Amino acid sequence: MMIQSIAQRIRDGNFTLAELAAAVGLTPEQLKNRLDLMERQGYIVQDVACAPAEGGGCDCHACCACGSRDSGTIPARYQLTEKGKLLAGKKG
Repeated sequence: MMIQSIAQRIRDGNFTLAELAAAVGLTPEQLKNRLDLMERQGYIVQDVACAPAEGGGCDCHACCACGSRDSGTIPARYQLTEKGKLLAGKKG
């Protein structure tokens, strides 16, 4: 199941959107659509802990919303919800 595979990779650690897309066999656009769907279904939430820096960009360079870098190289910042953790299963 594709969303289960995505949830497992989110559970297992840091990745860029491009890395995650390649790992699950999707284009970055297809992955973004799946992530949006998973968010609407309550499996994941975006981590929006980053605050914009002066001049518009982002100082952390670790969020999907930052327009200062290519989104394919920015670490994806998603967290599993309790529902997502159940989908991903135990790490092992």
